[in-house]
Amino acid sequence: MNSGRIKEIDRLRMDRYRRGTSEHTLARRRDIDGLRALAVLPIFIFHINESWMPGGFIGVDVFFVISGFLIGGIVYRGAAAGTFSIIDFYERRFRRILPPLFAMIVGVMALGWIVLLPVPFVNFAKSSIAATLSVSNLFFERDSENYFALGSAVKPLLHTWSLGVEEQFYLFFPLGLLALVKVAPRWTREIVLFATAASLIGSEHYLYHSADKTFYFLPTRAWELLLGFLIVLYPPRICSRPLYREFMAATGLALIIWALIFYRPGTPFPGMNALLPCGGAALIIAAGSYGETAVSRVLSLSPFVFIGLISYSLYLWHWPIIVLLREAVPVVEFSPIQGMAIVAAGVAMGWLSWTFVEKPFRGGFSRKAIFSGATASAAALVVLGLVLVQHDGYPSRFPPRVSQMASYLKYSGHVGREYGTCFYSGDYDYDHYQRDPCLTLSHTQPNVALVGDSHAGHLLWGLRNSLPGVNFVPVVGYNCHPHLNPRSLDKIHCARLWNFAFNRYLKDNHFDLVVLSAAWDAREVNYIAPMVRALRAMGQRVVLVGPVLRYKTSAPKLLALALLRGDMSIAQSFFDNSASKVDNDVRAIAAAEHVPYVSALQILCSPHCLQIAKDGAPIQFDQTHLTDEGSLAVGKAMKAVLQSELGRDPARLNGLQLSSSRH
Repeated sequence: MNSGRIKEIDRLRMDRYRRGTSEHTLARRRDIDGLRALAVLPIFIFHINESWMPGGFIGVDVFFVISGFLIGGIVYRGAAAGTFSIIDFYERRFRRILPPLFAMIVGVMALGWIVLLPVPFVNFAKSSIAATLSVSNLFFERDSENYFALGSAVKPLLHTWSLGVEEQFYLFFPLGLLALVKVAPRWTREIVLFATAASLIGSEHYLYHSADKTFYFLPTRAWELLLGFLIVLYPPRICSRPLYREFMAATGLALIIWALIFYRPGTPFPGMNALLPCGGAALIIAAGSYGETAVSRVLSLSPFVFIGLISYSLYLWHWPIIVLLREAVPVVEFSPIQGMAIVAAGVAMGWLSWTFVEKPFRGGFSRKAIFSGATASAAALVVLGLVLVQHDGYPSRFPPRVSQMASYLKYSGHVGREYGTCFYSGDYDYDHYQRDPCLTLSHTQPNVALVGDSHAGHLLWGLRNSLPGVNFVPVVGYNCHPHLNPRSLDKIHCARLWNFAFNRYLKDNHFDLVVLSAAWDAREVNYIAPMVRALRAMGQRVVLVGPVLRYKTSAPKLLALALLRGDMSIAQSFFDNSASKVDNDVRAIAAAEHVPYVSALQILCSPHCLQIAKDGAPIQFDQTHLTDEGSLAVGKAMKAVLQSELGRDPARLNGLQLSSSRH
């Protein structure tokens, strides 16, 4: 087929698309502005309080579909007509994306200087560099691998991960589509359809093997943007009939609402579960391309359109407002009145950014000024970020004792140094688990297996220092609750660890004692008794350890603020009282199973909760995990119980007593 014939086919295809979609599509779509509101408001509400709208995170996916439809249509129509300019395209993206983004980063940096402690300020500075360079999704994926950063890191720019995905899509998509239209114009639609399906299948597959990468990376998110583009390539002509159009739009809205109500933060995502909100958005967009529907009329109402117009700026500012408020107050959970005030503040900031930043840059300034200004601004932000990192977030902003306490926000101690080695992590491939050097039994010392998740691991330092004559063997999986039936676990690597531990290692090796400890909660306590019985059936003697003191947010942050304001009750007001109930539940299980029980909570909180060690170090370095000082405090208190249990074995008693007396 000659090139003239190919161009004629493309022209006819685009004419058919334009006729099918009518003039309504080519003008600004008020219903799409309303759909943006339906995306951004649930995100905002979800971030204020997850329980208010548990599936609100799917708003990002709705944004992806909208972007794919609009950007894909611009590029494809221009490429098919031979009028597309890559320079014009990137200029429009620069005008649209960068000025509000850079303004937000500068604003958060200024507020962060006042509010953020040094460690979070350094983390912010690093993320600001990543956001400026459009790679924040890669940065936060890598940052998420640090298990101990999860509870302590303050991330005002975490939400920019989605911008990273979109910006990378904007970088590669136009170039790829231009090449495709030129090289294989007859197969453009089929190739895009195949790429969409491949990305979706990959997203579902890798979701259960590398969840963080699947969530943050473009290849496993690309299908959501390409789904929007498929509406352009495969215009649903059935929507020209009003009845079908109404049905599609209503179905689309129902799918989004279903996901908003019934999805939870623990829902495996994106993968196939993302099809509901993405498919819903696609149906609404496709139906509205052919004319009005009841759904499009609702979405076109002025309040929705207004929120849609400022949705980008609102999205940029909503999360920093929440994070900085939580740091300044501090607060863990906002009340409904506080939530409404935060939404109002976010809308106000969004409108200010849209009015004084977005709109002026969309129409004003020359192309040269836009490109040179963007380059200079990006360079300045990178330099500022590097300076903040180089100077450790300027701890001199705070009194020395406050800065010292705040430094524990990046602490991991011995429990962190064992992370990914002897302490297996469910975030790493099970094949990398170092079993041989870590699980070796001693022929001269009592052998005690320390079994559990990181709440078993954080006891190891204190126990080894309190009882140096005992060989403590860590059968520990971070972020892997011990479970007798590993098949029921979501994480395949955790399932492999506990299958090995309970069905092979603990069966084949006799220990003088097994210490079972984990981050027990109201759900996990149901699995304790079966594990204790199974271990005893293997001939193992068990000591059960209960939960430690829990904070509702990071302990070093609370203690630093308490020291700064001279009011230690600030930290105490953030104790999680649920730990007491769990402690009582686990104690009851130990009594029913006739095994010794160690209450770590009672050790730390009798008569008053120990928060700071004698040397000024905090007892815990996040919401729960013990510092080396905290581990030593608990280990010393556990010493008598373990000596008593090990003393039942006369063959081991003498060596244990000799080593303990030397200590």
